[in-house]
Amino acid sequence: AMASDCRLWLMDGKRVELGLWRPVADRFVGPDLADALDALTDLQTVMDERYDALDAARLRKIVPGDGHDAIMLVIDELAYYSATAGDRKQRDQFSTLLRDLVARGRAAGVIVVAATQ
Repeated sequence: AMASDCRLWLMDGKRVELGLWRPVADRFVGPDLADALDALTDLQTVMDERYDALDAARLRKIVPGDGHDAIMLVIDELAYYSATAGDRKQRDQFSTLLRDLVARGRAAGVIVVAATQ
């Protein structure tokens, strides 16, 4: 959270665990599944744009100093977003977007950390 070369995106179904870090977060999502879907979609777009830039530059990954800050997505209460909130279609969309970010995000500088009870 204190790194100057890392953007912090937070999702917290209870708002109070990660909410303390809200002032330093670039994006904060509380218990709103629609907002969470918007955030994951936006992050997927950023990831895809970075892969376009990497491809054009014939590079394999984002590295420090190349103008792309790392983005750390921290999710607390993962089960809230993926199994409890919203309807089944929204929960499935959340899970699909998150799986894509976990699977492809690392080389684009997108790091996902998720926890649940």
